[in-house]
Amino acid sequence: MNIQKLREQGNLFLYGNKDMVLRIGKILSLTISLLAILVLIFYYGFPLDEKTKDLCLSVIQGSFLFYVLHYLVRFIYDFHPKQFLRDNWFEGILMGILVVEGYLYTFHNFLLIPYFFKELGVKRFKDVSTIFIQVYFFSVIWLELARSGPLIPRFKLNPALIFILSFVIIILTGTGLLMLPEMSNTVNGMGFLDALFTSSSATCVTGLMVVDTPVFFTFKGEVVLLILMKLGGLNIIAFGSFLALASKFGVGVKQHDVLEDFVNKGTVLSAKGMLRKVVLWSTGIELLGALMMQIFWDEKIAFVNEGQKWFYSIFHSVSAFNNAGISLFSGGLGDPLVADNYYIHWVVTILVFFGALGMLAIFDLFDPGNLRGRMRNPWKRIGF
Repeated sequence: MNIQKLREQGNLFLYGNKDMVLRIGKILSLTISLLAILVLIFYYGFPLDEKTKDLCLSVIQGSFLFYVLHYLVRFIYDFHPKQFLRDNWFEGILMGILVVEGYLYTFHNFLLIPYFFKELGVKRFKDVSTIFIQVYFFSVIWLELARSGPLIPRFKLNPALIFILSFVIIILTGTGLLMLPEMSNTVNGMGFLDALFTSSSATCVTGLMVVDTPVFFTFKGEVVLLILMKLGGLNIIAFGSFLALASKFGVGVKQHDVLEDFVNKGTVLSAKGMLRKVVLWSTGIELLGALMMQIFWDEKIAFVNEGQKWFYSIFHSVSAFNNAGISLFSGGLGDPLVADNYYIHWVVTILVFFGALGMLAIFDLFDPGNLRGRMRNPWKRIGF
């Protein structure tokens, strides 16, 4: 019996219970992801003894093991494995990292990536990477359920209402996180009204703060502010793209024109690609800005290590590109430490300019296809 026939028999065996297995996997994925995120909030948000910390880490490590097993199950039950790997390449890379790190940690009590970044001076990479992986998987699983699963009621919501609710959810989540004891250097944590104002300011990128950011917040609190600025800075185009994606399970046909006004170009069917493009391009510009800042920081700024220097670079790059106006210097860019650091000022100015320009304009200006088209046809107008 050749390999092809064996595969056909295997597919027939899997086909009978495919829907049930994948549905159970989705439910377990959402449940475990939610549990892991709650454990992370507890782990990073409250002062804990070593025994409790070890218990929390065990739950997180268990969730990573489940993610790997769930990915393998989805791969096995997919009848087009090559296409599955192409469609889920980024998730596959994360799975490979988790497998390697899990093996090294289990048998050698050693983690490769945190060690590598620690050698570069980035001592906080392990904390940041753990949070990123959990939030990433929770988002992926939630969107997967929203698109295809019958588990979510098919409510018909107005796009404008979804848009408002998304901001409200982000602001309230940020408020709760900023109130946690470990997010600030005060004894009782940040008060509700101050946390609500700060979360709203960071999410809506207004730049108004009621406290001295570098003095009041711990590193964990600064990371929360960074995430809020990033989410808030994904402007109306990105949120419109997300709403267009959400329309597949909740928006009627008569509202598609409103969604297309949000997206502004292309159709509702291309919204998923548009959202991905917005996230990748904006993140790429922010990373480029962070790299330039890393080079141009003045030597008189006494960074504790390279990790803190990189974090300051990323924080200010995200803040500048998203026009958030929040700084980790007490006096902002007028602080004596950076007041005469004009290279940094120029980097910030350029980031603010491109952030205000908008993603569609950036796509049209710098997309390789559009650039080639304008080189062939110099008379062609910029279409934004």
